[in-house]
Amino acid sequence: MKARLIREDLEIGNTVQNPDSVHLVEKVRNHEVILVACWKAGAIMDHPNAFRYVQMGVCEAVDDECIKRANMTPKKMAAAVFAYERTNRGIHPDDFRKYNDGELVGYNADGSDIPGPNAVPEDEDEDDEDINDE
Repeated sequence: MKARLIREDLEIGNTVQNPDSVHLVEKVRNHEVILVACWKAGAIMDHPNAFRYVQMGVCEAVDDECIKRANMTPKKMAAAVFAYERTNRGIHPDDFRKYNDGELVGYNADGSDIPGPNAVPEDEDEDDEDINDE
């Protein structure tokens, strides 16, 4: 059963089928940056459970067997890719709505939000009220 990787950050297990399908990615572990072997996007995975990677949103099915076992409509696939990216960015469940609405894209090192394209600016009206009260 075959699937094509659509991400660059999926770590490789103990076996590598094709060394040309591998690259090193910097990841943070225990507060240290380390290099981790990951699949390259576009690499073909040939594995009995490849359909699970499709369902997770990290691969797309290549052969008929994988397509059938994964049982993913385009809408389900888009939702799985979105959910994987949200999880990969470490978005807290309390912030899912803000992430889903494009109000935040992640967090800074201090835990503050990284605003998204639809971020709502903090209340600027408070300053205007002070002016009107004079």
